[in-house]
Amino acid sequence: NFLTHYLIDLKKAGCTILLSSHDLTEIEKVCDKAFFIKNGELKAEKDLNKCGDMKSKISSLEQMYEKVLM
Repeated sequence: NFLTHYLIDLKKAGCTILLSSHDLTEIEKVCDKAFFIKNGELKAEKDLNKCGDMKSKISSLEQMYEKVLM
């Protein structure tokens, strides 16, 4: 995906990126931290740098998503 690669390049260049998405796969590829907001309230946050490999990041995000937002 062109946009994903572009955002990763910006991140590597030191840019701060705010990405709003429901696509957890996209979030884990681009983001260092994930924040979950429901009804305008911050419900949870996750440091994705501490989650290990890609599979662990997705699993961690999915668990948090289900717990916080469902």
